[in-house]
Amino acid sequence: MHYTAELLSGNDIDPEKWDAFVVRSEMGSIYSESWYMQIIAPGWKAIVVSGDGEWEAIMPLSFSRKFGVLYSLQPIFAQYWGIIFRNTHDTTNRIAERNKSVLEEIHKILPESITLFNYNFSPSFRYFLPFFWNNYNINPRLNYVLKCANTPDEMLKSYSKRIRNDLQKAKKNGLDCRESEDLNDIAKLCVEQRILHVDQSAVLLKIWNAVKERKRGFCLKVYDESGNLQCGGLFLIYRNKLIYSTSATAAEFKRTGCTSLMIHSAIMRACKDPGLNEFDFEGSMIEPIEHYFRGFNPEPEIYYQIEKNKLGFLFRLYQKLNSLRKK
Repeated sequence: MHYTAELLSGNDIDPEKWDAFVVRSEMGSIYSESWYMQIIAPGWKAIVVSGDGEWEAIMPLSFSRKFGVLYSLQPIFAQYWGIIFRNTHDTTNRIAERNKSVLEEIHKILPESITLFNYNFSPSFRYFLPFFWNNYNINPRLNYVLKCANTPDEMLKSYSKRIRNDLQKAKKNGLDCRESEDLNDIAKLCVEQRILHVDQSAVLLKIWNAVKERKRGFCLKVYDESGNLQCGGLFLIYRNKLIYSTSATAAEFKRTGCTSLMIHSAIMRACKDPGLNEFDFEGSMIEPIEHYFRGFNPEPEIYYQIEKNKLGFLFRLYQKLNSLRKK
């Protein structure tokens, strides 16, 4: 089959057709739905690859330019973008041949002037060789996903001793986890804890308003007996998965067990909801956070970060300094 690729503006793409394609693909995610992308990356573009008049693959992209440098990077509040293929039932070899041809067309149409390219691809995306052959770096990364097949008691027993101790501490401290319709104080806390910049917190609030309107998630907050907000977080729903999106904990309450109580409460909600069977931690590659998430007994999941960097050492230094600041 002959494939053709087009680089289109998001405004020129039928959002209903786009979202239907995303939902049908195993590589689809809430981060790639048109309404969500319009919030996190206004002016987004996409490569659409067609064969015999049908879409075979789509790839959302965000372009920015600074100091004359054109870059295309994974936007904040999206764990995955990357290529989304049409599901097909065929032999492994034929699927690989299709994917290879599609990726070759995508590579041809990507602007050569892109100096920095960096995206996380869905865990279902595994055939990355055409990128490798074109001198992209392929970086495996780790996510954790908890299967919610056991009873709440069984889930609790599977936690590490540290997490169970946290939950006992939260109970002893009289902490209460409950749902809220307001995310403003959590957004403010994210800025205070330097998790987000002020402009990023504004984007978070826009996401919450859209999520709330579409009933695609909820907000949890943990309070103590004096009414102090100790921590809070946003959780997204996509298909059968509950996603731990964004959270913050006040500095003075980091040892009260509040964060573990919030995550445990979200997991219990997923276990009790017949429409949900997975809890997605969204990472992490940072050692203390990875160790903490692992205490809930999730399963590791590999996905790939694909990048090309024409700036060399200067950008590598920037990345290193930025990662140290975030830790």
